[in-house]
Amino acid sequence: MRKITLYLAITLASLFLLSGCALLLSQFLAGTNQRQYTAYVYFNGLPKEILDKTETVTMKDVIVIDTLSVVKFSITEPQYILQEYNISYIVNGLNKATAFTFTSPESNKVNIEASLSMRYATDTTFVPYSLDISIEKAEYTLPNNSKNFYVLIDMTDETNKNIKLLDFSNGYKFIIRTSNEEFVRIFDGEKYRYLFTKNISENNECVFIGERGKTYTFESLATTRIPLTRTAPLDPSISSEVVELK
Repeated sequence: MRKITLYLAITLASLFLLSGCALLLSQFLAGTNQRQYTAYVYFNGLPKEILDKTETVTMKDVIVIDTLSVVKFSITEPQYILQEYNISYIVNGLNKATAFTFTSPESNKVNIEASLSMRYATDTTFVPYSLDISIEKAEYTLPNNSKNFYVLIDMTDETNKNIKLLDFSNGYKFIIRTSNEEFVRIFDGEKYRYLFTKNISENNECVFIGERGKTYTFESLATTRIPLTRTAPLDPSISSEVVELK
């Protein structure tokens, strides 16, 4: 069986520079002009270059050697850093176990810049491919002036780089499970996104963050099973569901 060795080193640097806006007193931290934010950072798709190099194999033939994910939040000193090495943080979010919380001056704007670096090979004896993606700094409006929000590194088959902010209450978690470690494809009616499942906690799974009210089609690229279509519910009491592609 053909094996692919994938060395994945990801550096995601996010610089947050916040501008002021009026907030309710209850939103301030006691005795300060500070606000507590909680960010949920997810990779919501793979770069197209990786798909091009691995299109002839299945995910179970890919060996992930190493990963490094770093997110930096800063307004003024100190700098807030989220750093993870476990592959589960690539397929299930950078902060799967606990959300990342930091304190900064209150605002309704955020500037974000990011970079993504990868090395991967189609054989252990070959020189690895190199991939470097930069997302230039741009200003984003915090959705609904939210203090809890998703930061989605949103990559599709048509583009390699996009950052999307989503109010936490408007996000919906699809937990995709497959029989083996497989590439999966998600279609939102306009664009395709690709992810891969890994054996995490006795399940081959990955996480995709959808937007409430929108419909998505999920498909395993390793099986001939009919794709499944799901709509992210508007009911706020429902936060997630499992999509079984087995």
